[in-house]
Amino acid sequence: MTLVLTSLVFLIALIPNEAVAQFCCCPACPDCIPQGANASCGAACFFDSSCGTPDFAESTTDAACLGTACNPLPVEFTSFDVREVGKTMLLSWHTASEINNEGFEVLRASGLSMEFEFVGFVGGHGTTAVPQNYTFVDYNPLPGTNYYRLQQIDFDGQSSLSPIAVANRNSNDEILLWPSLAKSNILLSTQSNSNVTNYQVRVFDMMGRKVMETEFRGSVNMDISSLEEGNYVVNVAFNNSSQTLRFVKVAK
Repeated sequence: MTLVLTSLVFLIALIPNEAVAQFCCCPACPDCIPQGANASCGAACFFDSSCGTPDFAESTTDAACLGTACNPLPVEFTSFDVREVGKTMLLSWHTASEINNEGFEVLRASGLSMEFEFVGFVGGHGTTAVPQNYTFVDYNPLPGTNYYRLQQIDFDGQSSLSPIAVANRNSNDEILLWPSLAKSNILLSTQSNSNVTNYQVRVFDMMGRKVMETEFRGSVNMDISSLEEGNYVVNVAFNNSSQTLRFVKVAK
């Protein structure tokens, strides 16, 4: 052990002074730190002359691990989309890599309840570094707005959730929002042949907090002057259905 420590001290002494602080972690936890182990992921770090700068160190791929407790995500999603095709909803998603992936449970919720339920399963590719493409068809989507998410299942039973994808089913009761870039007011209106007697409106910010709520028949002009600048989601519920709209509050 004494001989090994002596050798390490000798090797470090040979490193130029301006390079001593450049240590690299395993690529699974690509952080460059001054010395020692990365406390956030347990990766053992070491000196690598390829780390000319911290920026380059975070992108280097030739760093070797001296040992790591890193736990990279079992599935790396690159996209998750849904769109209406005829009377169905077509879901598509792509992964960059997978680890121990048994497959994906497809979950769906309506804008009324936001309670997700199981609608199908798509098998995964186990462990692979090759990008994969997946599709799923929901032949019985809900009226109005459909929310989808994927629950990725490992072979050992562990799971993780994807982001949420949203799509509206076409309806004769379509609601229009104008303008999409609004300073002080937005107008919500329905088609003239709508048979809905009451629309319930809830406005949410990007943190999911409800910031406004109202009801209307036919149309309503909403005063949004008190809202902060940013993006907002408008959920309109009617006849056991719902529709999701969006607008951006801009400076006056």
